[in-house]
Amino acid sequence: MDMNAMFIAFVVVFAVILVGVFVLWIVDTNARARNRDRNESKRVQRTVVLEEDDVYLHVCGGAIEVIDAPAPAAQPVPEPEPAPEPVPAEVQEEAAAAEAAEEPAPIELNEDSVVFQASQKLSFIEKYATLTPEDRARYDELAAYVLAKPGCKRLESTDAITFKCKSDKIMRATIRRDTVTVSFMLPNTELDRFVRQRGIKKIKIVPVAIRLETDEDLILAKQTADLTMDHILEEQQYRKERRNELRRQSRLAKEAEKGSGAPSAD
Repeated sequence: MDMNAMFIAFVVVFAVILVGVFVLWIVDTNARARNRDRNESKRVQRTVVLEEDDVYLHVCGGAIEVIDAPAPAAQPVPEPEPAPEPVPAEVQEEAAAAEAAEEPAPIELNEDSVVFQASQKLSFIEKYATLTPEDRARYDELAAYVLAKPGCKRLESTDAITFKCKSDKIMRATIRRDTVTVSFMLPNTELDRFVRQRGIKKIKIVPVAIRLETDEDLILAKQTADLTMDHILEEQQYRKERRNELRRQSRLAKEAEKGSGAPSAD
């Protein structure tokens, strides 16, 4: 009888412990769900909604909250995570009632919402088509002026047009805020040669930028193109003479080396 009593007592204690663990697990799951919903409700409402090309901003309290789609009605409440073990119906009903009581107010778009049109990344050609006839005429005249110089060519990319004389860049044209901007490389001659000869990468020479907004800007851009072209031709001639000098020095060094290695006559 003593053994049976001990066995029964052991079974009872084990059952009590198992029930206690199960109850604690249910309480912990409900507490986590309530904390998650409470954190969601504490977010200050300012909504940014992206739908195709439109962006919606909902201003409230000086903060921003981003969602994936406009919500004229309540946002869907996330489904509770599935429990690894079956939960009694009474516990499920209590948990559902608690979540419904703490559910945050739905986010709605109203007269306080601000709508922005998302900017699309257009190519240079597409932006060029939106320019006024006057702006297009100024750019076309400048482009023709540069291409008329000997050895010049035009290279097109998605967002810019680059004009070069052989391998040297003369001008780069971009369109920003419905205005053509041309950039010229006018570095200091000594600095440019120093950077090229030493192969220094950390020194960045900032180009000269001109916005083609008036006819006076067009005249200034043509003058700057002339100065840039003169500088490029001067540098190309300098590099050519330097290459020839290096070849001559190399040839003389080889001849001297051969002469020093020849046997002397007694």
